[in-house]
Amino acid sequence: MQQMKQMSRAAMAGTKALHDRAVTEIITWLHNTRGIVTSKIVKQQEYYGDFWYQIHPEEQPTYVLIKAEEENRYGNFFLETWRNKAGGERGWLHKECIAKYLGYYFRKEGELFMVSLSELKIWAFAFGNIQKFPEKEQFKRIQENDTRGRVVPIQVIMQAVKSHRYNING
Repeated sequence: MQQMKQMSRAAMAGTKALHDRAVTEIITWLHNTRGIVTSKIVKQQEYYGDFWYQIHPEEQPTYVLIKAEEENRYGNFFLETWRNKAGGERGWLHKECIAKYLGYYFRKEGELFMVSLSELKIWAFAFGNIQKFPEKEQFKRIQENDTRGRVVPIQVIMQAVKSHRYNING
């Protein structure tokens, strides 16, 4: 049991490190290519997202929620519906978040998909589209909680929801 907890802590540290690298790479790309004047990593990720940016100092900040994967092996997004199903804790897709965009990032390929978070939620829930995709348990990372989500092909989301694909490595 102790060994499992140590493995779980190590896996969580690896997930956090991946996420932190992704946020840093995306913010750097935004500064270098999009004329971003200001950006800041925020706390309270579930409500605000991971960071905000401004192109002009007088405009309202644009908040972005980041989901990162090491590589794009299957051409899908994992849309988290349960952070801990056994504990009754809903995933980020169900939570109230003011972020304008979901930034889904695949590090190896340098692919960043910026998806309108509000449109994604409307597509998923108002029209029942999320139900078309089976709920799957997350086995990619060892962790104590019971994370589940819907595996949706990227192309389905790109066609249905306002979104853009960027290659931030070049």
